Amino acid sequence: MQHLLILDYRTDAERKRIDYTIEKWSAKKDVAVTKPKGVVVLFEGKDLPEFVEDVYSRMESGASPPKIYAVKESAPAIDKKTRRLSYTTGRSAEIVENFVNYLLAKQGAAFEYMGGGRKMYAARTRKGVVRIAVAIEAVKEEVRCLIAVEGYGEAADFVATRIDEEMNVFLGGA
Repeated sequence: MQHLLILDYRTDAERKRIDYTIEKWSAKKDVAVTKPKGVVVLFEGKDLPEFVEDVYSRMESGASPPKIYAVKESAPAIDKKTRRLSYTTGRSAEIVENFVNYLLAKQGAAFEYMGGGRKMYAARTRKGVVRIAVAIEAVKEEVRCLIAVEGYGEAADFVATRIDEEMNVFLGGA
């Protein structure tokens, strides 16, 4: 069964990432992925034959007739993965926050906003895009650092593993 995906993008960089993904999947042997040439139009209404005739009358003579498919919207169950990391240390909140800022900059994460006692970041990797939430709180004489990494596919695990390795090295020296 064929599926038509309409992938909306906001930037040229995002379009290039989508094109790369299409190219990567096109090379697989057990699937067929093609990017149709021409214009893709979704038409909804009673006058499809009239619309097709009007469009076809404006095309160059000898052009292939349009391919028309009936489309039923489908939303496969694809859930975001969330990896939660938790650390406790005797170091000061300021030192932990400075290291986390350094670590996220090293991962290419960009600060988005602060709210609800946590900072939100976004990062793009070769595995995909992730959102990272960071909360650092002092509890008595200890500092707790909670990091949640959310994304699709392998991206969340990939980024969380890198953060966890660095945090363990940093905290191991405490």
